[in-house]
Amino acid sequence: MMKYTSVFSALLVGASIAVAAPTFAPAPAQAIDLTPINGVTAGSPASQTYQAKITRPNDIGETFDIEWYLEAGTYNGTTLTEDLKAISTWKVHDFTSTYVTLDVSLTNKTSAAINPRIVSLGFGVDPDKVTQAQYLVNDEVAFEEIIKSTGTGNTTLPAFSQVDIDVCLYDGQNCKGGGNGGLDAGQTSNMRIKLLGDFSASNDLLLQFFGTKFQTDKGSFELAGGPDLIPDPGEPVPEPITMFGLGIGLVGGGLLKQKYGKKANKEKATA
Repeated sequence: MMKYTSVFSALLVGASIAVAAPTFAPAPAQAIDLTPINGVTAGSPASQTYQAKITRPNDIGETFDIEWYLEAGTYNGTTLTEDLKAISTWKVHDFTSTYVTLDVSLTNKTSAAINPRIVSLGFGVDPDKVTQAQYLVNDEVAFEEIIKSTGTGNTTLPAFSQVDIDVCLYDGQNCKGGGNGGLDAGQTSNMRIKLLGDFSASNDLLLQFFGTKFQTDKGSFELAGGPDLIPDPGEPVPEPITMFGLGIGLVGGGLLKQKYGKKANKEKATA
């Protein structure tokens, strides 16, 4: 009987610890890295800008992720009561000497409490050989229009006028914003965009700045995107029942060890 009790106790301890300890799968590595553009900030409020270097043909089929984040607070006299958050995945679908096609999946992760809409998305291309931008696939959840930006006026995001926005996707009146529409809280939009131009001079291309415009009940904000900007929520706290099981397992195992340890010492003393 003692043998089975001992085995049961050991199993109880092991199971309790296994349940209590959360496990995390490692995030998949990205083939295309994002690097900061030294000394270049943009947006309102302004923040560091980033770029992704894609190479033909190595990066065809590869991806990179862009995030946007602004913590709740007061900016230029406007009080933001909820964090602004959005995530996106960009995939190089094709890259030739005459065009580049990109698959873009964009999700608005902001709380619906402030009626947040992403109304514009603009990015730069270096070298700027883009002559035309068009949708090949567009679910029209987020944006209806796409243009080759001149980097000025209604063709760009106002808080990014000091950098070269070459392509702008938008819903509403123009790239600057205005009107209704855009990507609402909790929504995801999937698009395939095609950039036409003469890309024969180099096998490398830089995609830069990644500006978005959020329109909310608290005002509008233009954010520069980058890698891993949204804070990690931290490790999950184990459920109370899990902690209870862990406690029973540890205490029970300790008592059994103490009991049979004393018995073993007694047997040695009388041997």
